[in-house]
Amino acid sequence: MITGVLGSLGGKLAERWAATLALPGLLYVAVAVLASALGQRPWYPVAEARRRLAAMAADTGGHGPAAVVLTVFMVLACAAGAAVTARGLGGLVERLWLMEGDPDATGPVAWLTRRRRAKYRSAARAADSAHLAAARAARSGTDGRQALIRQAERAYAVRNRVSLREPCHPTWIGDRLAATEARVHETYDLDLVSAWPRLWLILPDGVRLDLHQARAAFSAAAQLIAWAAGYAVLAVWWWPAAVIGCAVGVAGWWRGRAAAEVLALLVESVVDVHGAELARALGLECPQRLTRAVGEQVMKSLRKDT
Repeated sequence: MITGVLGSLGGKLAERWAATLALPGLLYVAVAVLASALGQRPWYPVAEARRRLAAMAADTGGHGPAAVVLTVFMVLACAAGAAVTARGLGGLVERLWLMEGDPDATGPVAWLTRRRRAKYRSAARAADSAHLAAARAARSGTDGRQALIRQAERAYAVRNRVSLREPCHPTWIGDRLAATEARVHETYDLDLVSAWPRLWLILPDGVRLDLHQARAAFSAAAQLIAWAAGYAVLAVWWWPAAVIGCAVGVAGWWRGRAAAEVLALLVESVVDVHGAELARALGLECPQRLTRAVGEQVMKSLRKDT
């Protein structure tokens, strides 16, 4: 499935994780210190917070430079540990976003998938009805057909906001990325997961960089959801952390949707633009644009069919 493509794009992300997660880790440690200092009391008494933080600093500040170095080391170690945890949980969030749902099963994943599917079908019926009304008005020359056409366009836009295809995932993000794989298969008869490693070899460096950046943005959004969960844990000791967690979670969700849209468009565009080049690189005759017939030959070549 599409997770294979995402995995190949994320290969070099581990090299940059320290730089991208160090600052969030330090911020998280700072909030944890505040939670320890203030506890479940109003967050706004700044004087009380200053007094308690000064007392905590005095516990270590009076024991010489070695204590200061040890404290700094402990803070950095805690920040690094929080960052590693957030990165691991971010991968779990990605899996949850991309998880397939069986509408006939039980449980929250199946329920969300059924709910999204019912919403899509309702919007699709409304869009089809609006399209038929506009078509009848166009054939009969009825006044107001332009208004009916605009109404049909709005109805299809509503349907596409739910999903580009009938939902098979509990989340919009999963359906958006799966739609790219399905559209490539329907248009070119290509299995995107099988073709992607070969396609990657012929891509220009600029295109690879754009794909890596889009993949990094997707991972960063998932890690924001992980940080939100961490702040929710701190809310047990300091309730304002829940507010921070909600804000971070909402930002992560919307950034995840935006990153999934960009990534899906880039992957599909790569196949559109470089698919014919892949066929020619495999020694196949191909016109300027990839066709289903050539795509079938590409898949036979990739599967080593005789």
